[in-house]
Amino acid sequence: MLLLTRNIGQEIIIGDDLIRIMLMQINGRQARLGITAPRELEIHRLEIYEKIKSGEPRTKSMIIDPNDMYCFDRQE
Repeated sequence: MLLLTRNIGQEIIIGDDLIRIMLMQINGRQARLGITAPRELEIHRLEIYEKIKSGEPRTKSMIIDPNDMYCFDRQE
């Protein structure tokens, strides 16, 4: 595991600038991350990913409409 320290507004890049993750906000023990990635790449929280992989049917709460998301820099 790679452990990085970032300040608010700083980013990490994964791949050849394919995925960018920015630390947006820290509130107590929670960090808010902004992720910029190609639309065809699915991004899930671990607990949702595990439910999908276990074959559990996707519920409405597991599906996010991209039009409902606030995006700073959406890659087309």
